Amino acid sequence: MNSEARREETDTLIAALRSSFAKLGERPSLVVAFSGGGDSSALLHVLATLRKASGFDLHAIHVNHGLHADAGRWQQQCHNFAEQLGVAFTSIAVEVKETGDGLEAAARDARYAALFDNTQPDDIIVLAHHRDDQAETVLLRLLRGSGSAGLGAMQPWSERSGRRLWRPWLQQPRSAIDAYCERHAIEHVHDPANRDPRHLRSRLRQQVMPLLRELSPSADAALGQSAALLREDAERLLRLDRANLATIQGLDPETLSVQALLRLENAEQRAAIRCFLAERGAPSMPARVMAQLDDLLDVDRSAEPLLQWAGMSLRRYRDLLYLCPIDDAANDLPSTGWNGQRPFNWPNGWQLAFDPPPSTTLQLRVAPREGGERIQLIGKSHSQDLNKLLQEAGIPPWERSRLPLLWLDADDGPQLLAVADLFRSESLQKLEASHGIRFRCEPHRSR
Repeated sequence: MNSEARREETDTLIAALRSSFAKLGERPSLVVAFSGGGDSSALLHVLATLRKASGFDLHAIHVNHGLHADAGRWQQQCHNFAEQLGVAFTSIAVEVKETGDGLEAAARDARYAALFDNTQPDDIIVLAHHRDDQAETVLLRLLRGSGSAGLGAMQPWSERSGRRLWRPWLQQPRSAIDAYCERHAIEHVHDPANRDPRHLRSRLRQQVMPLLRELSPSADAALGQSAALLREDAERLLRLDRANLATIQGLDPETLSVQALLRLENAEQRAAIRCFLAERGAPSMPARVMAQLDDLLDVDRSAEPLLQWAGMSLRRYRDLLYLCPIDDAANDLPSTGWNGQRPFNWPNGWQLAFDPPPSTTLQLRVAPREGGERIQLIGKSHSQDLNKLLQEAGIPPWERSRLPLLWLDADDGPQLLAVADLFRSESLQKLEASHGIRFRCEPHRSR
C-alpha cells in the first residue's frame, strides 16, 4: 500500500469517531480501556487530538492483570503515554481466577469488572475493537455453536452492568490502526499472549484468518457484514420472543403457563424461556438442560419435576413453571425462640414483627413446617390440616417448607398462631386483642 493510500486509511479512523460524536450527548465523559497495545494506543491518541475541539472529558484506565513478567513495565509505559497526551490515567491491578472457561476468558471478565467498578454510570467506556477482532469473534462463536444473537458478535453501541460501551472502529481494519501508529510514531506494548497458540483466538488470528484472506481478500468485511445482518435478525426475533413471552406468563409474571407454552412451536418455546431467563438476569440454560424441556412440560401433573443448572432451577407445579434459586440451606431451617419484642428475621427471607411491640415478653417460637400441623383459622369452629390449606392456596411444595410458622408455647401445649402472611388463627387474634398489638410477616429481602 502506497503512502497516500495509508494516509487515507488512517484518516478514516478519525472520521469514524467524528461521525458518532452526535450520539455522545452534551459534554460526555469518555473512558478509554487502555491496554497499551497498538489498537487502544491509537484510539487514545486520536481522542486526545479531538478532545479540545469536540468538547468531551477523557480518561484512560489500564487494567494490570499481572499475568506477565513485564506487566509492571507495561503499566508504566501506559502511564507515560497518557501523561504525554495530557490524559488522566488510572491503573487497576486485578487478580485473574480461572473459572473453567480458560485464562483468556477469566482475564476478560476481570478486566470488565474493573472497568465497571471504576467508572460512573454516565461514563462511556470506549473500546478499540476493530474489524479483524469482529471477524475472529464471529469464528469463535461459530465454533461454540452460537445462535444468531451470539453470531451478531460485538455491537458499536451496547450496555453492560449499567455502563454504555462504544466501539467506534468495528468497521475499520487492523491495517489502518497499524498505519496510524506508524504515521505518528506511537510506541506500544506487544503482549506475547496475543500470539500464544494456547489461546483459540490467537490460533484463529495466525492460522485461520490468513488462509481465509487468501481464499477471499474481503473475508474480514464479509464476516463483519454477516454479523451485522445476524444482529438485525436477533433483534427482530427478540421482539417476537418478548411478544410470545407476554402470552405465556401467568398472573404472576415470575411464572410461565405450561398450557400456553404447549401452544407454541418447540423453537418458540425455547426462545421464550431464554427471553424469560435473560429478563430476570438468570444464567442462560445450557443446551443439554433445554433438551429436557419436553419432559418438564409433558410430565404427569401429580409429579414435581424440575430442571437444574448453574444454581438455578425451573420447577413445575400444576400448570405453572417457577424460576427458583437452588438453596440447600432452605432444607435446614432452625426452630428459634422469640419474645416478640423486636423484629425477627427468618433465615430465608421473611421478617416477623408486632406493631407496636408487646409491653411484656411472649413465649413464641418460629419454626419450619414438619408435617401434620393443624391451625384453627379465624371464624372457623375447628382446626384444619395445614398441608391441605397450602394445597388449596396453590403454594408450590418447595415453598411450603420455607414458610415460617409462628407458635405460642402455651401451658396447655403449643398453638399454631400464623403461617407466614398466609394464614392467621383464632389464637393469634385473641393474643393481639389482649396485648393491643398487630402481627405482620413480610419478605425482608428477595426470596
